[in-house]
Amino acid sequence: MKVLDKKLLNKNCVVTPHKEEFEILFGEKATKEEAVKSAKKYACTVVLKGLEDFVTDGTRLKINRTGNAGMTKGGTGDVFAGLIAALACKNDLFLAACAGVFINGLAGDRLKEKVSYYYNASDLVKEIPKTIKLQGKRRS
Repeated sequence: MKVLDKKLLNKNCVVTPHKEEFEILFGEKATKEEAVKSAKKYACTVVLKGLEDFVTDGTRLKINRTGNAGMTKGGTGDVFAGLIAALACKNDLFLAACAGVFINGLAGDRLKEKVSYYYNASDLVKEIPKTIKLQGKRRS
């Protein structure tokens, strides 16, 4: 986030900062309200990561409560960004961000149940397809 030029942000961009990255990038306090304002100002989708994740495109706002402290390890943010990018290939960007946040967090919660906080990004990658499959079964 320290090297991103805000002039490059547009409707086809998603940024996924945690609190400190948000404050560096946008120069504002990392709050739900500021996430909405920044998304609107820069015409992008913002996923402000934290205990609760705020996903906004400047008009819509969703709050995600899945996930846990085990997801603060190196590489898990890359898994998260990759999941959103993959979902964005065939879906609306805001929907992809919302689904990605939920799926990623739920996979992390499933890992926490299995191994406490002793998991890494590779474990998360392996858990995501299982989580998606489980959610699909619950809907049928």
